[in-house]
Amino acid sequence: MEIEKGENSKKEIGWFLVIVMVIIGLWLGNLYVLKDIEERGTFGDMFGSINALFSGLALAGIIFTILLQRLSTE
Repeated sequence: MEIEKGENSKKEIGWFLVIVMVIIGLWLGNLYVLKDIEERGTFGDMFGSINALFSGLALAGIIFTILLQRLSTE
């Protein structure tokens, strides 16, 4: 059973729209639940360590990619 290109594109667009709607819903829900600006700042500060973790992993990924390219050219 082969999926035609048009059907695959429709599914991808559908998933994209679902993800966008979830993100917008979460954003609006955050505005509704945390009405005070100080509460929003405190809530956002909880994720500072996750931000640092992803930044470190991104740097490690770049270094790993450079090392792989160096090995493949030798």
